[in-house]
Amino acid sequence: MTYLAEQLKWSMKVENLSNENEDLRKNLSHEQDKTIESLRQGQHDEIDKKKSGEKNEDKLKKLQMEQIRLTVEELALRRELESCRLEVDSLRHENIDLLNSLNGTTNDIGALTFKLDKEIRNRICCLQDQGLSMLNESTHLSSKLIEFIKGKASHNQLRVTQQGLDGQFLIESDMKELTRTEIKTERLLTSLLREKLYSKELEVEQLQAEVSAAVRGNDILRCEVQEAMDNISFLTHRLKDLELQMLKKDEIESRLRNDIQESMKELAILRGVLPKVSQERDLMWEEVKQYAEKNMVLNSEINALKKKIEGLDEDILLKEGQITILKDTLNNNNKSFDLLGSVDSISEFLLQ
Repeated sequence: MTYLAEQLKWSMKVENLSNENEDLRKNLSHEQDKTIESLRQGQHDEIDKKKSGEKNEDKLKKLQMEQIRLTVEELALRRELESCRLEVDSLRHENIDLLNSLNGTTNDIGALTFKLDKEIRNRICCLQDQGLSMLNESTHLSSKLIEFIKGKASHNQLRVTQQGLDGQFLIESDMKELTRTEIKTERLLTSLLREKLYSKELEVEQLQAEVSAAVRGNDILRCEVQEAMDNISFLTHRLKDLELQMLKKDEIESRLRNDIQESMKELAILRGVLPKVSQERDLMWEEVKQYAEKNMVLNSEINALKKKIEGLDEDILLKEGQITILKDTLNNNNKSFDLLGSVDSISEFLLQ
């Protein structure tokens, strides 16, 4: 965006400069037309005043030659004006092409700036050449004017020697008027040429300043392009990392899908096995109930047996007490060892 703004600003400056140059050329051509018309009017007036005498035929021819020379200069100036207009049109077309190319794409930034710098340098060189050519033209015109004045002075001196003092006075007055008009025209031409040269110098300085600004802008744009390239490289690396992460995520997703499919298969198998398991569970629950009932019966039987064992323990204790009593009685009565030691007698006693 900054590059487009800079280029638009540059194109507006070039267009304003071309418009100012065109206005200056129009004013210059208008002033030159005025001076040429005034010179023509003065020449026509002088021709009308001095047409009556045959002595002024040579002067009339010279004025006609001067008029022809001025018309030639006018044509040259008009051609120069036309060339300047064509140059302005070409610059406008180039600016339009540059704007279209900038609006179309921003990939060839370096090439466009290089082309623009090249065009500006060529324009500066062309303006410098035009200034030098104008200086040479002004010096050439001034030298021609001096030669013409010298030729007229020598011719008038010859005519003075032929016609006498009266003719010399008239010729001197005519020469003074001609020299005055020629000096005026020369001053006008020199002032116009100086103004034109000064405007060209100002234009060259302005173009140099704009070229330096364009160079600075080009450096800034290069820095911005470098930063943009660095950002693009960073974004490409980040994009590659994201692509790798996406590939890893895709692999993980495929694995999860396979696991889900396997789990769905296992779930289907389990759903098929579940009725059998529920039946087995019901059977086992019934068996558990039966075993619980049997356990209760066994517990009741165990309790009864425990009670019987307790009764037997009590009987055993009673019997042991009786045995001890018998032993004591036997010991007291001093009975024989055989009676005490026989097992049959003890068992019979216990049975009794």
